[in-house]
Amino acid sequence: MTSDQNLDYFTTDLYVMGDNKETQCGIDNQDYVYKLTKINLPMVIREIACGLEHSLLVTNEGLVYAFGSNSKGQLGVQNISVACSPILVQGISELNCIKIAAGEYHSCLLTDENQAYQWGNNIVKPQFIRQASNIKCGLNFTIFQDDSLYLYKNQVLQPLKIKSQISEFACSAYNLFYLDNNNTLYLHPETKLIDHVFNIFSGYHLSLLTDENKLYYYLDKQLIQVNVQPNKIDSSFGKEWAIVLDDNNKAIIINLKNQQQKQQEFVFHSISSGVNHLILIGNITKGQIQNQELEESVQIGEDEEEDDSILEGDGMSPIITQKTQQDQLMNTQQNNTFSFSIRKDLQLFNSIKANHKETQTDDNLYNKLKNENEELRTILLQQRKNLEIQIQFQKTLQDQMSRLTQENHMLKLGQNKNQLLNLIKQKEQNLKNLIDEFYQKQREFLQNKK
Repeated sequence: MTSDQNLDYFTTDLYVMGDNKETQCGIDNQDYVYKLTKINLPMVIREIACGLEHSLLVTNEGLVYAFGSNSKGQLGVQNISVACSPILVQGISELNCIKIAAGEYHSCLLTDENQAYQWGNNIVKPQFIRQASNIKCGLNFTIFQDDSLYLYKNQVLQPLKIKSQISEFACSAYNLFYLDNNNTLYLHPETKLIDHVFNIFSGYHLSLLTDENKLYYYLDKQLIQVNVQPNKIDSSFGKEWAIVLDDNNKAIIINLKNQQQKQQEFVFHSISSGVNHLILIGNITKGQIQNQELEESVQIGEDEEEDDSILEGDGMSPIITQKTQQDQLMNTQQNNTFSFSIRKDLQLFNSIKANHKETQTDDNLYNKLKNENEELRTILLQQRKNLEIQIQFQKTLQDQMSRLTQENHMLKLGQNKNQLLNLIKQKEQNLKNLIDEFYQKQREFLQNKK
């Protein structure tokens, strides 16, 4: 029986470039990807992370997929040494992941319940580490943030002693950096680097934006400025390549060896660089499969024998489930590429249906993702304004207290007692008015933030 109903599906364009010896770019039979290359995946991807020789994806449903080298269990699966296509990380399918991070041979995730997990470094199954509000990775360590910062290295978790109040932190390959409440950047433990920092970004090299929208990255114990013209909102610096995202979500790719820059014409929603490769999230597209075409696809699947060759089509990659992982082990000659046709491959349709049956993404998804960075920047600016109000209040309060101290000293000496008493009362009233004004602005800021 034929029905007029259609199945909606979503695909995400990934753009990859760099070292691909372990298929960490998701392309088979190519050791190095010299140009930014598009790969289309049948899922909505909301976050990416690049390690040394592997990559991680988070879908709109909060599922985590991995591909590349699995030499030390960093993909979170067993019995597979290398995966070209995305593989679902085992043992965490019931968790809703909101953030991921990747190191040299390990991977991390953070759930919507602030639970942090890690796997890799010869531990395949994801292990719960601790409650955390944020996670970031260096090559061989992980930083978890809760009430303070915690270092996790060699399966040992220890709190870090930092005197300053931390507003943000980031990791490079081997170091931890943090911003204090005065927007001063420090190299852990207490090496001061630069004032007036707007934001910092993790990567093989730390990168940062100043209040004047100047871009720097940290190399060989010094900050190096990068001359990029557009207004910048995000950056990620690997060992060989760097990505800079402007306020129009256009990317600039920089070759760090010769400092050559190339402006990209596409719009990107998220960026990540590993040691020697990079991945960018591009457009998210909504499509439909008509029921009649699906029935024809079923008939074709019944009439034809299985074909392990590369299927020509839209260049999309199938999702590898637990069943297809077993099939992969049974047939080591199977070619795991990102290329197949959605209309002719029934297996892909089943994968799309399974992975998107609970997807709540509507027609405005693309615009929402496009505006995400702009909304984040607005929140950061509001926080900066509130911090400036607090700093100004503290300075004014210190001035008032200094003047009151002097006036009290004069009072003790018996000079102009009545005049000084009136002056002190006036100053106390001014101080009270100043405090009331500060809390009023604080309430307005919190209301605007909500």
